[in-house]
Order: sequence, then structure tokens, then C-alpha cells
Amino acid sequence: MTKRKPSVSKNRRSSSESARVEADAKKADASWSSPAAIRETVESVIIAFVLAFLFRTFEAEAFVIPTGSMAPTLMGKHKDLECPMCGYCYQVSASDRQSRNNAEAEVPTQVWQSTCPMCRFTADLRSNNPQGEKYPSYDGDRILVAKFPYEFADPKPWDIIVFKYPGDATMNYIKRLVGLPGETISIRDGDLWIHQPGQPEGLFEIARKPPDKILAMLQPVYDNDLAPTITGKLHWPARWTAEPDNTWTNPKFPDSTDEDLASFKIEDSVKGPAWIRYRHRVPPSDQWDEIAATVGKQSVALTRDGWEKAVGPKLLPQDSVKPQLISDFTAYNTSFGDQSDRNVRGLIERGYGQHWVGDLAVQFELQSFSRSGSVVAELIKGGRPFQCRFDLDSGTADLSIGGGGAEADGYHRTAKTAVAGVGSHKIIFANVDDELTLWVDGKVVAFRNPDKPDAAPAAAVAAGARSEPHPNQYDSALLDDHIPTSADLSPVGIAAEAASVKVSHIKVQRDIYYISVFSEGVSQSPSPLCDFITPPDLSNPRNWKFEFGKENRRPFSLIKLEPDPAHPEKDRFFVLGDNSAQSSDGRLWRGQYWVERELLIGKALFIYWPHGWQIPYVPLPVNVVPNYKRMHLVR
Repeated sequence: MTKRKPSVSKNRRSSSESARVEADAKKADASWSSPAAIRETVESVIIAFVLAFLFRTFEAEAFVIPTGSMAPTLMGKHKDLECPMCGYCYQVSASDRQSRNNAEAEVPTQVWQSTCPMCRFTADLRSNNPQGEKYPSYDGDRILVAKFPYEFADPKPWDIIVFKYPGDATMNYIKRLVGLPGETISIRDGDLWIHQPGQPEGLFEIARKPPDKILAMLQPVYDNDLAPTITGKLHWPARWTAEPDNTWTNPKFPDSTDEDLASFKIEDSVKGPAWIRYRHRVPPSDQWDEIAATVGKQSVALTRDGWEKAVGPKLLPQDSVKPQLISDFTAYNTSFGDQSDRNVRGLIERGYGQHWVGDLAVQFELQSFSRSGSVVAELIKGGRPFQCRFDLDSGTADLSIGGGGAEADGYHRTAKTAVAGVGSHKIIFANVDDELTLWVDGKVVAFRNPDKPDAAPAAAVAAGARSEPHPNQYDSALLDDHIPTSADLSPVGIAAEAASVKVSHIKVQRDIYYISVFSEGVSQSPSPLCDFITPPDLSNPRNWKFEFGKENRRPFSLIKLEPDPAHPEKDRFFVLGDNSAQSSDGRLWRGQYWVERELLIGKALFIYWPHGWQIPYVPLPVNVVPNYKRMHLVR
């Protein structure tokens, strides 16, 4: 059988068809090279560049955070660490830019050691460290900055803004806006106090942060989920303990190999409230060193196995670590060079944790097994208890202030919550900026004052108030709670009364402490800023000298943002960094401590690229895996 030859007409184009295809090709080539086509291409490219330029100029622009002046809200160049002792993850500065002569300059920095904020172990970060780990430095957060908001509206307090540095318009700075035009600002006891135009002379009101800003600016003090390691394995004294003569226990669970030191449980508590309380038992560097010396080692050279061998199987006595006041210690600032000398490390510890912080928050998960009874969350400041009581029968939450006096006795706020009967809820209770705030399952609870009608927020703002009033505010000047007492050595508590509950995932947090140091008479140096000439011993109440006006306390100054008589049209704003101990901001600028409106660039919106992670076993020059956890809106 012979194969049939394919038809020529089906496999070859006709002469007329080929000619038409060739003509179309020549026409296309001519169209691309014609003047009209070239002009259209050039116009398209120009329009694309113009649109990109306009977007960058008027809409948004990307910036990289160079330093840690806004840490921990925004990270500059830093190292991500996992404490080799307790396993807590934290960051320390690795920035080469430091404040020198009232400006930021490139200063070569090698980070050798850093101190964990939880267990206070000082870790060796050098290449030959005993952990055998590498600690690379990562670039600062990349953020998106919107430029248009301030073209149509005034900046708002607590915005994070980008602006040109008043002393050098070529440098971009990023800080938090805290002072508005015409205001006078005072910094006292870590808080901002504002005198607004039109108010009586000498009348200052505390600057209160809205709830979302409070949450964004809270800083960690202690995470009790680390108790199985810090207390169970490292054998340091427990910080959360049950008060004597009550039935709170650290229960065992089927999925746990030993005691669950991170949680507490109570069944059918007695008629009176049964308490668990937090004491800030922070082991100082000399205690780490003394125990490490028993095996002939410096503490920084110890691994966890070596430490457990040095301590032995028994828990250290509870009184071996003195409780102290909660301070403004910031682990991010402990990334110095050689700290092997004990005196140097002790100086660093005191230098970055020397101010008492009374504005605290407690966060925990409450699991109720009862349909009645009550649970109480308590924060102590200046010896006064600030309480939130949950009635499990009615679902009512009540706020109260103890200690006596008209302001405390008259403070009574109520609200309905979801914390009722059997169930599990996530709770945050905060005493920040002379205001008690409660979150239940991520939502702010709206309280009311049953003795007075609710204030009209719109009318108050229209009358010149800086922010909307809330019924759960109080006047600390009438409470006199700005000086600590021995009660502040156990500043956080949780109680159950006639109820069966479990409390877990307990975290103690603190507000930012603004140091009240201004440029007059203060030399700028690498050492931390301080409100005291001699820092007080935070564990010894007899040595506490916190009063302003005393010889140990540096005086505070007033920042007046009054208009310039020569240029009254130029608004003045005051800015501070969230990392108060290490921030070149309006407190330290010489000559001009404010930012004029014309220097504003825009408002920080979003962290779109914190830094990436490397793919394991793939030696790439860049970190390509996004760090999704830190991608979020800037607050």
C-alpha cells in the first residue's frame, strides 16, 4: 500500500497569500519605526515616570528606619535574638548611626553582648560564642509614608511622622508627634502634661493616648509563659506566686510532663478573695556571675546545661532575689561592646532601668468553670490599688480606686461584658495616663459613670479639648500616686472569690516612660538620659528619692510651642521618640526644639518589609522570605 502524497494546496501558501503576509510584516515594521510610533512610545514612558513621580511626591514614599530611636515600635538596624537561657525572643540595636553633637553620625559599632529583658542573662554574641550561633544584623524596617494627609488636615497627637530635621533640612527624621501648635508641654514622672491655649495659667492636663495607641506602645515586663524555663529549669524564684492561706495551685495537665508553672487554677475559693501576685524579682548581673563562678565560668560563657549544673536541681530561695520596682529597662539598648566587666554591665543595667514606671497593664486568659462568683484584676500605683472586678453571675465589670480620699471614693464605673458564667476570655486591664482601660477578647469595653451623665465628646472637642473625654479617667493630682511605696513591690494581682477559674498566659506590660531631660545644661553622650543625678536603688524603699525639686532630681523644663512673632503663620510641633533613653528628639535639639509645618513630609502608615529571612541551606546574598509577623499598620 503506497502512501498518499500530501496536497500542495494544503501545505503551501498560495503566492497571493504569501505576498499578503510579507506586506503585513513590512507594514508592522514600518509602524514601529515611524515617527508617530516612536512619539507614542516616548510619551507612554514619560507619562509612566510622571505618574510614578507624582505618586512618590504627593501620595506615598518608602523609607528605611536607620536607628532605634522609635524602638520597639519601629526597628532600626538590629539583631534578632533568642535568649540562650530562657528562650525569649527580642531585638537589640546594631545601628552604626549614633547621636553625636546634636546630630546623627556614622559610628562603627560591634555588638558583642546583650541582656535579655525576661531573665536578664547577658548573652555573648561574638563569633566564638558558647552557643555556637550566628547573630547577623538586619536592616531597619521599611515603611510606607503617606504624604497627602497633612495637605488636607492637621496632624494629630500621637501620629508617627516623617519630617526634615530642623537643624539640617537634608536629613529625614521619624518621631511621634506629641505637641501641637500653641501648647506648652511639661514632662513629669514619665508622662506628658499639656497646657492648652486659653486655659488658666499653670493648668496642665495629662496627655492621654487613645486605646489603640496604648496597646501599640506597651512594652514587655514579664511573660509568665517562660516560668517553666526561668523557674522550672533555671531555678530562679517564681515571680507570680499565690498569697499564703489560699488554694491557688499550679496544676498538672495530661499534656504536660511536669508542673505547669505558667498557669494557676483555683476551685471553689473561700468567701474572701484569694490572690496571686506578681513581684518583679529580676536577677542582677552579679547574681548570675556569683553562681557561674562556682563552676569556674563567667556567666556570659555559660550555656543552659552549664547553668543547670552550676545551680543544681533545687530552686533558689525565694528571698535570694529581692523584688524591685518595675522600671523603664529596654533590652534594645543593651547592645554594647565588651560588657565582660561586671561593673560595666551593672552600670548598663542601672542606666537603662533607673526610672520607676507606675503605668502598667496585665494581660491574661481567664477560663471560668463557675456561673457565679467574681474575679479581680488589680494594678497598684503609688500604693493605691486600681481594680477591675468581674461579676460572673451578671457579666458586669466594675472599676474602682482604693486608698481613700474624695477622688478615689467617688470613682465608680460599670459596664456589661462577655465575662459571665462558664467560658474563656482574653483580658487586658491597663492603668495608663490617668485612665483605666479594659479590653475583653480584643475589644475595648465602654464604661459609664452611674453618678453623672456621660460627657458629650463632640461638644468637648469643639470647646477645645485635646481629645474626647471618657468616664474612666481620673485626676492623679488628687490621688497623689506619683511616689512609690512598698506596696509597689507587688504591683499586679489577680484574685478569685467564690469561683472556680484558671488563669494562664499572664503578661505584665508597662507604658513608655518619657525622660524629662532637655538640652539646657545637658551634654549629649552615648550614656543614657536620666531624670536623676544618682539613680535610686529600686529594691530599697528607704533610698527612693523620686520627688521633683529634690536635690537628686534633675529639674524639668517647659516646651512652649508659641508662634514666632516674625512668622506667626508657621505652626510648631513637638516630637519625641518611643525609645526615650536613646532618642535624639526635641528634648535635645539645640537652638530649635520644634518642627515647623513646612518641614513635615508625611505620616507613617505601614511596615511593608521589616526584614526577610534566609532560606535554610540556601546561601543567598539577600533575605528573601518575608517576616510576616511584623508587617502591620503603624500605630
